[in-house]
Amino acid sequence: MSAFAQLSPAQIKAITALASGATVEEAASEADVTSRTVRRWRSVDEAFNEALSEARQEAFREGLATLQGATKRATRVLITALDCEVEPARLRAANIVFQHVLKAHEQLDLSQRLDELERELRQRKREF
Repeated sequence: MSAFAQLSPAQIKAITALASGATVEEAASEADVTSRTVRRWRSVDEAFNEALSEARQEAFREGLATLQGATKRATRVLITALDCEVEPARLRAANIVFQHVLKAHEQLDLSQRLDELERELRQRKREF
């Protein structure tokens, strides 16, 4: 069951605001409660905190999807900047490309190693 099922409409409004980057005061105003109430929910209400965490994760996923959609454009800009006549801009673009390729390589390597460890763990569990 979703953590939201246990919440009041005011709590859902506050969570929506907080997950969108609002301050506690702004979220309280959106939910038509006091900021003290929102702070209390955050400090003692497990369902509120679980739902807030879910909402923040969803907001992050949505933001990440938007950034992923811009990846091709950003890559084209960097590639174009590699041919820039202004040397500092060209060097900066080259450094950015290089750093991102290294990071992607590291991530891929870690992902492959993790996959292998998970396969081994599943195999060992089957053996017992």
